[in-house]
Amino acid sequence: LLPKNAQIGALRESLRRRGVPCTGSGNDSVFESEAARELELILHAVLHPEDDRAARGALTTTILGKRLSDVRAWQRDTAAFECELDRIAHWHGVARTRGAMGVVADILDQCAADLLALPEGARIVADLRHLGELLAAREGEECGLEGALAWFASMRRGEPRIEVSDGHRLRGETDASCVRLLTLHAAKGLEFPIVFLPLAWHITSRSGQHAPKVLRFHDARGTCVDLGSAQFAENLGRHFAEDLHERVRLLYVAITRAKYAVHVYWTDRGVASDAPLWNVAASDRLIQRAQGGLGVAIGEAALPELAQRLAGIEIAAPSSAREATYARARAPEAPRAVQAPLPAVRPFLWTHSFSSIVRQRVVDSFESALTDEVALPAPLETEIADAAGESAHAELLALDAWRGKRFGIVVHGALEDAWHREITEQQLGDRLEARGVRPRGDDGDATLAALARMLVRTRATDLGDGLRLSDLSDAARVAEFGFQLSLAASLSTLRAVCAAYGAADVWPEHISTPTLNGMLNGFADLIFAYDGRYHVLDYKTNRLGERLRDYRESALQTAMDAHHYPLQALLYTVALHRYLRQRLPDYAPGRHLGDSWYLFLRGVGLAPGAGIWRRRWSPALIVALDEACTGAGIAA
Repeated sequence: LLPKNAQIGALRESLRRRGVPCTGSGNDSVFESEAARELELILHAVLHPEDDRAARGALTTTILGKRLSDVRAWQRDTAAFECELDRIAHWHGVARTRGAMGVVADILDQCAADLLALPEGARIVADLRHLGELLAAREGEECGLEGALAWFASMRRGEPRIEVSDGHRLRGETDASCVRLLTLHAAKGLEFPIVFLPLAWHITSRSGQHAPKVLRFHDARGTCVDLGSAQFAENLGRHFAEDLHERVRLLYVAITRAKYAVHVYWTDRGVASDAPLWNVAASDRLIQRAQGGLGVAIGEAALPELAQRLAGIEIAAPSSAREATYARARAPEAPRAVQAPLPAVRPFLWTHSFSSIVRQRVVDSFESALTDEVALPAPLETEIADAAGESAHAELLALDAWRGKRFGIVVHGALEDAWHREITEQQLGDRLEARGVRPRGDDGDATLAALARMLVRTRATDLGDGLRLSDLSDAARVAEFGFQLSLAASLSTLRAVCAAYGAADVWPEHISTPTLNGMLNGFADLIFAYDGRYHVLDYKTNRLGERLRDYRESALQTAMDAHHYPLQALLYTVALHRYLRQRLPDYAPGRHLGDSWYLFLRGVGLAPGAGIWRRRWSPALIVALDEACTGAGIAA
């Protein structure tokens, strides 16, 4: 038992260096550990697998073990970095199916051996297991892993400051018998077989030789605070008398925690006989020099005398040797204090996204994006394979060399910039190179030319009703339409609204989050005005196959359903509805809301209607869904 948390931390490190297993750190929380800081970085990367910077930050933690030399090597060997991204993408899928504890368990399976070879490895492994359990327990109360991670971040930063509970204190690194370390305050009301008080002398001594600037004491009027009155010197004695009384009481608590033996370490700190009154207080006999080897005396009795006054305690002869002498004592019969439960934590408002809402879907959208493939149902797959006369399309075969999430980011940026200037093959190649994107195979020039042709087709193709993206003026479009949509509704309510208007299939049944409470963030690739209406458009670079039929009709709808893109289109349309409602004086959903367009770019322009998914939502559905989500305004 020690007076302060900082002293516990220092003793814990000293014991660990000597191979003594120990547990506990006073009020030190597992959320304040280095493992917690690194796990937050890793989980952020797992929830945002498309973010290369987040991935590098996670990979270069002590837990995952990468170094600056690895980061430099990835600049030359992008395939190696892609393998690391695949690793994080795998954890993204694990988080969806098994939650935070599944991710932590998988990390430990891969990294525990390397971690345990480090001096602090056992501590890191123990903290990771502890944090995984806390996150797993919290996932059931929050909006899945996203909500649990937001709670995790707030606990780490103390927003709001929450008192450390027993469940949050650091655990021991081993299941073997351990020395338990506690502060004196934390030990109140507890009992232990054997107690060591290595800093008992520190409990009743004051550090420093200067008077405090603020005095606190009691008199007939009650509690007094002296900030520098004319009686400041006179009140010093009262201040130190009460302070010493409290510390002697604390020493009494420390000595009475033991069931069988207490080892008290005492030393003479060398208080000078001519020391100031507030350090010695000799006139009140609060502290006096002791005759003998025990050093400072307490009250009017030396330490042995004080101990002998405590019921149930017998003191052994003091010893400076390593041998310990034990004297059995009677266990105190005083009732133990019961700690009051912590107050309930206030609810949090979370930030959602389309990806977080459908995080538990059967098809892993991010892993699919890495391969740009969609798993088709077996009957449809057979139907396509058996299609008479259907052969692979040359353009689709050429585009097959381009895969990956970062490839999609480059394509999106190129389409956005194409309105302002022509993007040459050389510029397109430079952008791909800057992102570390390379085609599969050896014929890079041919595949780059096919990619450039795809961008031209996307802008020049008639998408329906005479619409061509190249014809849209700057005033008729908004690229990367960002919004924050307020949400405070149960999924059962939202499903019921969709079902009432013939769109029951939009909300996946397996989503288990009971309530969406906070803001929905999103970015629509393009909002444009055409033919008197406002439309939502999204680009998709997913690879659906090598035949034209893979980008038509039922195959296209299968791809949409597999990724739950109709739900994304619906949410984007609700956001557009709120935006227009605030800005158009004569706004009417039936007159102004247009279609949702999804362009699967590989197939666009290769045949009429290929790669184009289009749907117009019922205006009544949009209005009802908006009201179900509370109908608050959006910031865009």
